[in-house]
Amino acid sequence: MKYMRLMVVALLSALLLTSPVYAKKGNGGKGGNEAAGANAGGDKGGDKGGDKGGDKGGKESKSERAEAKAQSKAEKAENKAEKEAKKAEKAEEKAAKDAIDNANQKAKAPKGASKETKQAYKDLNKSLNATKKLERDLLKAKDDKDIAKAVEKFEKKANKINNGQRVSTMVKVAKSLGYSASVGALQANFGTPQETGIKALKDQITAINEAIATLPGTINNLSGLVAELEKNANTIAGEISTVEQETTTQIADIDAQLTNPELTEEQTAALEQQKTEIQSNAEATVASLETNLANTQTEIAANTADIQTAEANLADVTAALPGAEAELSATVEEVNIGNRDSGWTTVDLDTNGDGAITDADIVQ
Repeated sequence: MKYMRLMVVALLSALLLTSPVYAKKGNGGKGGNEAAGANAGGDKGGDKGGDKGGDKGGKESKSERAEAKAQSKAEKAENKAEKEAKKAEKAEEKAAKDAIDNANQKAKAPKGASKETKQAYKDLNKSLNATKKLERDLLKAKDDKDIAKAVEKFEKKANKINNGQRVSTMVKVAKSLGYSASVGALQANFGTPQETGIKALKDQITAINEAIATLPGTINNLSGLVAELEKNANTIAGEISTVEQETTTQIADIDAQLTNPELTEEQTAALEQQKTEIQSNAEATVASLETNLANTQTEIAANTADIQTAEANLADVTAALPGAEAELSATVEEVNIGNRDSGWTTVDLDTNGDGAITDADIVQ
């Protein structure tokens, strides 16, 4: 019985020694260490790979941030430029509106003005009000339709003015020439340069300036011509003198020969004939030369007179210029209405020069 118990114990011990569970526990230290080492290596590799990947990801993010910053800067610059452009555009529009207001400002009749004069100022202010509205509508016009509408509205207003047709026509001519509509309105009510005498004064001043510019050249040319004619006259006079001297010498020689007592009658007659021919030829030559000389002297006298006339004219126009300019300035000041640019007073709307301002003067 006891023996049997010992056999059972021994068998159980043998079974435990060969059991997989027991064998795993027996090698647990080494296996655990290897596993821990593997885990540690994995952690180390993971950390290294993670750090490396993180660093690469960081570089890409920095590049993107720089690009985004540059784009933001460009957008800000663009926005600033747009704001500046809009600001400049608004300033330009304001300047244009101010120019329109200044050109079409109302005029006040002088104190003590007659009833007719007051009415003229009233008509003018109505015209200027219409042209001011026209200019502003044209400033806002976006297409031909808007322009046509603005002109139509203006013509309706102009028709209600005493001289509405004249105002309408002259405004259209002025605009076609690139001037402010107020130029046409002002001239329609207070006279064109032809009507005020301003054009005549301007033409006079133009002629004076042209004379001042050209007369010195004319005088110089005439003086050169006279000098050349005088030279020719001296040459002709010299030729006359030469012919006369040569003729005198030849006649004297023949006379000396005629004193020879040995000459036959035939020889004497031949010498006398030669003498007559020499004298005749000489007289004809001298007469022709003297005619040329007289003609030359006549030309000299005529051109000298022209020089004197040109010099007198130059002195006259030079003296007349300041007075003409002063008269023009005074006339412009007198014609100008109100405290405005006087440029409108000198604009010539008669483009075809027929003496009347009509639709035919509109420049297409």
